[in-house]
Order: sequence, then structure tokens, then C-alpha cells
Amino acid sequence: MRPFHEQQKDARASDYYARLLALYADAEINAGSPRSGSAALQESGLVYGQLRKNDPSNHFLLSSAIKSSVLLLSTVPSDKWTEQTELEFSETLRLCEGLLAKEPGDTDLLLLRGRLRLMELLKARDPDGGSQSLAAAKKFWNEWNHGLAGKKLTPDLRLTDAMLEEALGIAYANAADPESARRHWQASADKLKAVDSRNLSFIALRRNIALHLGQNQEALQFERILESAGYDDHRTKLAYMRPLYGP
Repeated sequence: MRPFHEQQKDARASDYYARLLALYADAEINAGSPRSGSAALQESGLVYGQLRKNDPSNHFLLSSAIKSSVLLLSTVPSDKWTEQTELEFSETLRLCEGLLAKEPGDTDLLLLRGRLRLMELLKARDPDGGSQSLAAAKKFWNEWNHGLAGKKLTPDLRLTDAMLEEALGIAYANAADPESARRHWQASADKLKAVDSRNLSFIALRRNIALHLGQNQEALQFERILESAGYDDHRTKLAYMRPLYGP
């Protein structure tokens, strides 16, 4: 597809090429290799930037560009964000919110906004004893549930749903409310158990939540599955594996 894109004669070929890059990157991220997907997503973003410049009113192109940007932002660990990352995040969220205002029932856009909200929570640094982060987490959780009310959950939506509930639990824990934290972590774990998925991202999240719940042996079983599959997501491993392997 690259040769057809490079001829710059057919916008559809460039669109397909950018989508293939994003699909490849998404697969790499789900396999636990976000670094491998970064270059493809950067190129995908450049292609969509040019396509949107030539056709700024095309909502489909804008939605695809937002997805590519969300995926790229997701490859950056929350403690490695730069000023440029913040700017790209703010612009992507603005575009996503604007498109959702026109297409409020679009589950793909709801998923993308949910992932952006998750990033916002994970990168937050709350100097006020956790109260600000907890208020934001509750707000985003209610927004997420309201948007998905009555909709069938795809695997991607289920994963993001469980991740957002995990983040809500973390916010409660940071606000010194361990009972509420544990309730949400258990709810997230129950949701994941109800899905018969061998997707490594699901298994990684089950590992993380097992650690939150103090279920270290179960977490270690999940970690062994991930290791045998070559899963190496640098964004979470060090933070989550410390309880298993020590400082």
C-alpha cells in the first residue's frame, strides 16, 4: 500500500495506508510492545494531517486521525509526558469532544474519549491529598457510564471499562478510602473474569488488579503467562511488579 500512497494520486490509498499503520501499531500495543508501534503511529499521524488539510470537513478522516493520536499518546508512560505531549493531548481531546458533540452515540468516539480520560487520570499529580483526583475520577466514570448506557460492549470497550474502574479504585486509595478502592478493584476483576479472553492486555490488567487486591500468587501466574508470550509493556511493568519482586 505504501507505493500507492507515495504516488499521492489517490487519497483513498493514503487513507488505507494510514489505517494499516494504526492497525499494526494497535496490534503491537496489545501484544505488549508499545515502542514498536510508535514509529508507525507517527507516520500515520503525518498522513492524516495531510489528508485533513486537503479535506478538512471529512468527519471520517478526523475520527481516524483522533484514533491514531490516542494510540500514540497511549505509548508514552504517564511519568514521561513532556510539554509537547500535553499539547497533543489537549488538542486530541478537543477534537474528540467536538466530534462527539455532533455524533454523541458513536461508540468508537466514546471509546477514544474514555482512553483519553484514563490517560488524564494516570498522569495526574494531586497535591491535595487525592481529593482532586478522586473528584475527576468520579466525574469521568459517570461520563463513561452515561455514554455507554444501553450499548453493547465490544472487547475494546470492556477493557477500557475495566481500566477506568481500576483507575477509580486507585483514586479512592490515594484519597485514603481503601474500602471503596477495593470495591471498585473487585468489580473490575469480576468484569474481566466474565470475559473469556486470551488478549494479553486483558491478562496484564488482571495481573495489576490482583496486585491491588493483595493476590500476589494469582498475579504471579498472570505474569508468567505474559512473560512466556514475550509481553514487555514498559509503561506498567516496573510499577506493578515491585510488590512481586521487591524494590
